[in-house]
Amino acid sequence: NSKSLMLAHRIRPSKKKGQKFDISIFLVRKVSKDNSTARFNDVDFVEYYLGKWFGGGKNGAKFVVRTPENGFAMTTAAYGSPLCIANIHFHDGTVAETYRSHDFEMEQVFCLQGEESI
Repeated sequence: NSKSLMLAHRIRPSKKKGQKFDISIFLVRKVSKDNSTARFNDVDFVEYYLGKWFGGGKNGAKFVVRTPENGFAMTTAAYGSPLCIANIHFHDGTVAETYRSHDFEMEQVFCLQGEESI
């Protein structure tokens, strides 16, 4: 149970050589009718995993974010569309796992706005 916290992301053309986009990944609150939505101060930390190509090592790495500013945001650069798995660790000891595919479907919008070919 993610307590109505969900993953969201933003992309922009990357300035890093060999990468297509810079991705910002963060939590957003979906307000529920029964007022069961968690607040960011209910979260202790968030672990993000983007696959074996992120963070080095044989299987990649988990990125731990402990600061609630900007929804426990993390940023990275990518040349492909990663699937993000996030474990949300709450202060009450519970852990929620949530997923989001970080698609690059918005690439066409950047091309239309005169950005360099990606």
